[in-house]
Amino acid sequence: MSQWISRASLRWLWAGVLRTTGCLWWAKRQLRRGGAVVVVMLHRVLDDDALRRTHSLPYIVVRRGTFERFVTWLVRHNEVIDVRHGHARTPANGRLRVAVTFDDGWQDNYSTAMPILRAHGVPATLFICPGLMSAHAPFWPERVLAMLRDSRTHASGMRAEVAIEKLKRYEPQRRDAVIARLARRAGRRNAAVEPWDGDSTICWERARAMRHGGIGFGSHTWSHEILTTLTGQTARRELRVSRAAIEREMNECCDVLAYPNGDCSAESRRIVAEEGFRLAFTTSLGAWFAGTDRLAIPRVNVSEWKLTGPAGGFSPLMSDYMIFWKAWRASRSHNAGSVRRPERSSWSERSSAH
Repeated sequence: MSQWISRASLRWLWAGVLRTTGCLWWAKRQLRRGGAVVVVMLHRVLDDDALRRTHSLPYIVVRRGTFERFVTWLVRHNEVIDVRHGHARTPANGRLRVAVTFDDGWQDNYSTAMPILRAHGVPATLFICPGLMSAHAPFWPERVLAMLRDSRTHASGMRAEVAIEKLKRYEPQRRDAVIARLARRAGRRNAAVEPWDGDSTICWERARAMRHGGIGFGSHTWSHEILTTLTGQTARRELRVSRAAIEREMNECCDVLAYPNGDCSAESRRIVAEEGFRLAFTTSLGAWFAGTDRLAIPRVNVSEWKLTGPAGGFSPLMSDYMIFWKAWRASRSHNAGSVRRPERSSWSERSSAH
């Protein structure tokens, strides 16, 4: 814990130096001049009780109070746009454009996040997996964390995160076999998680209610399998069936995609294009420019610790630093020092994501 506090304090001090010297202002100015859209990626917005009960790892969680202050701050200082429109519209009032996205389709996106977004008139896009709708603990990382938290394993948060990141690289059959062994070691008959309604995904009825509330929808594949671990035929099926289900249930075109875990390759991008997707989003850190590969658009992962200061409350300074400074630095390094004429987004400096 002391090491974490030390790192948090160093980040805070460095962000203060960047603000005092005008570097934060300059980076945002460069992004504006380059016509950038900074796409933020969230997953879950939880109240304190839900935060105590969830099996989701901290890097995909934002507290409700922090999220509300974050949205208020975004609207006050930026132009928040619908990510599906992207660069099709001219920036208004010279403000930096920001787009809000959510991955996975957790039910707290409906119950907790949507009322806040609607109250501030903020558009957002939800990337969902039709094969995992209305499901309890549908994503295997929550099941793994539940087992590693078992008293017989005594796994720390860091150990659990390392184990989950390692499993993401496995093919589905090998991964599932490892999870089954973990379940047996934890004294469970299967890999089920103790029931808690909070770790569930939305149903189609609530998805349609969100659409009427100004939320857009995109595909996150059918079952959230990482495309780069699948055969071409299986990857194509994940994309095709997902898109068809969303268009049928939502009665609107679905031509935007978020890659599960952000992983893509030249082959998977080719399949994504052939399946009719117009835009596809990664978890690579950076900003979206007019010249960015539209099937490899970077985003900035947002979680509680990235938005808060040492005292634990929402911090505009840390948000400026973790979102805009980091996006500018990544874009600059990807494009040989120029944020105004980007070539292609990179897959370095990845953020952990479902």
